[in-house]
Amino acid sequence: MDLQIILAILGTAGVVSAALSALQGLLDQVPGVIRSWRRVVDEARRTRADGGPVPDGRRSSGTADTPDSPDGDSSP
Repeated sequence: MDLQIILAILGTAGVVSAALSALQGLLDQVPGVIRSWRRVVDEARRTRADGGPVPDGRRSSGTADTPDSPDGDSSP
């Protein structure tokens, strides 16, 4: 009976150790993901401020070269 308790404790400790190691690996990646996300947001803001394309591909200035439909056909 004592041997089963010791094995259960060792098994549980091993599982907890593996789980904490996996969690640490995930948490180590969070700062890089946040930096990348900020770069994407900054670039998107910079593009929109420079008069770049809006998300659907059209320009906000309404120039004549802007197609009326996504496939470039301006006929109804």
